Amino acid sequence: MHSRSGIILRGIPDRRLIGDGKMNEKAVIVVVKNPEPGKVKRRLIPILGSEGSAYLYSAFIKDILSSLREMEPDLLISCYPPEKYQDLTEIVGDERLFPQRGKDLGERLYNSLRYVFDMGYEKVLIICSDCPDLPPEYVNRAFSSLDDHHSVLGPAEDGGYYLIGFRKGSLVRSAFIEIPMSTPMVAEMTLSRLNEEGQKTAVIDRWRDVDLPRDLFSLKSKYKDGSGPTHTMKALEELLGGEDINSPE
Repeated sequence: MHSRSGIILRGIPDRRLIGDGKMNEKAVIVVVKNPEPGKVKRRLIPILGSEGSAYLYSAFIKDILSSLREMEPDLLISCYPPEKYQDLTEIVGDERLFPQRGKDLGERLYNSLRYVFDMGYEKVLIICSDCPDLPPEYVNRAFSSLDDHHSVLGPAEDGGYYLIGFRKGSLVRSAFIEIPMSTPMVAEMTLSRLNEEGQKTAVIDRWRDVDLPRDLFSLKSKYKDGSGPTHTMKALEELLGGEDINSPE
């Protein structure tokens, strides 16, 4: 266990060696919460209960990490609340884990990115843990876009974003501060701030966060053939069985 700038990092603190003895220049941060019942996925509690919602969220984490482990970029996990970060060990395994710092989500996202850039990476993405079926090619596309853009944004269907990333020297605090997170205007406001900073920002394809009962309906319908994110679909089967979820208009 190591410490940098007062932040504890569990696991290997340095960048991974890749081909030809080069240090990895790309990193992905996954933002996670400790899956404590009643504290995560609250909008799903009416259908799943507090224990069920926490169990499903744990499955989200496992699926997104399983997908990212197969990719070249280094994987790090930024967790909240900071005093609970060691509780995630059973779920995240041996991945590099560090606590989020900041008074609100925007500040915590910015601090996480800054911390990982300080390790020496050239390109860093930060991804939410609410998209268990996020295609790996979206992540690859985001990294590729940073070859000729300062930043990249992956908008969510609800008006937020599931991914944001920067190349070295382009991270700006204004893209995160005093933006009302968890509102339909987040992606639009963030793009406006980046534009004000003079950045060339790539916008990749939209994807859906799983936040609402209708999102569970979409997941079950989309993967009714038995495919899909393994842990998430197993959890949904255990929690709901063959029960239909009405999709709100």
